[in-house]
Amino acid sequence: ADGSLDLSGTKTLTGRDLDAGEFSFELWEDLVKLETVTHDVNGDFSFTTLDYDLTDVGTKVYTIVETAGSLGGVTYDTTVYTVVVHVSDNGNGTLAVTLDEESADPDALDFTNDYTATGSLDLSGTKSLTGRDLIAGEFTFELWIDGILVETATNDGDGDFSFLTIDYTLADVGEHTYTVKEASGTLGGVTYDTTVYSVIVDVSDNGDGTLAVTERETSDDPTALDFENSYAATGSLDLSGTKTLTGRDLIAGEFAFELWEGLVKLEAVTHDGDGDFAFTTLTYDLDDVGTKTYTVVETAGTLGGVTYDTTEYMVEVTISDNGDGTLSVV
Repeated sequence: ADGSLDLSGTKTLTGRDLDAGEFSFELWEDLVKLETVTHDVNGDFSFTTLDYDLTDVGTKVYTIVETAGSLGGVTYDTTVYTVVVHVSDNGNGTLAVTLDEESADPDALDFTNDYTATGSLDLSGTKSLTGRDLIAGEFTFELWIDGILVETATNDGDGDFSFLTIDYTLADVGEHTYTVKEASGTLGGVTYDTTVYSVIVDVSDNGDGTLAVTERETSDDPTALDFENSYAATGSLDLSGTKTLTGRDLIAGEFAFELWEGLVKLEAVTHDGDGDFAFTTLTYDLDDVGTKTYTVVETAGTLGGVTYDTTEYMVEVTISDNGDGTLSVV
């Protein structure tokens, strides 16, 4: 008398397409592995038919498991199926093979696996400031996606800044575009950088649990989002005085006054009808920080009966940067 049993199932993989033969399934009887098989392109698998004869009459217990593998990104199914059958003689040359009430269905030994893949992108750059030292946190940088501001970052003491790492999953496969720019601020004396960076990447599945994040040819370098700002500061000094003449009325412009810096005569001016005179405003920038010394004298003339004033005025000023775009001139 003879009889038989067929054991089969289906492999389902979510997250990516299933390749024929990439998963294995084991058939065990007690502690003996009887067979290992793989699935076809549709995920179906089956073990070789188990044939019985009269020596097999009794109870058979089989265990079916998925072989633990190492495919990247795959979570393996740890289900253990137990198929229990009772083999008995029908007395007519056939054996009855009946399932135990607690047995798994021998035709539905199904396994489901999940496939996931991840990748990431880092966006970073450097802030440079000419004209004065850079202070940590004084400049802000914005990350935009599809016209929406999603994050801001500030520079550290060395000028470096970075946004939070952007993580991708399979749902993100495709093209992604990011815009990075410097936030316009109000720091005195600072000219802000209006550069706008566009980072364009393609996210694709490597099939091994990782996602490839590839920059487009037209993309800016995501790790070189550099901004350059300049700082300038200005200040000024006005020098003026009054000419007084005793003994007769003063005539506009008849006396002249000279402004000297060291051995260099910077300017000569005359007075108005009231005796007032002023030199052109002296303007300073960062190159002038330090000390300046000026001398103001009256030009010796030849007016009859006039005694000229030989006073020499020395004006010494210290120029320093206030750090807000202005220079202190004291």
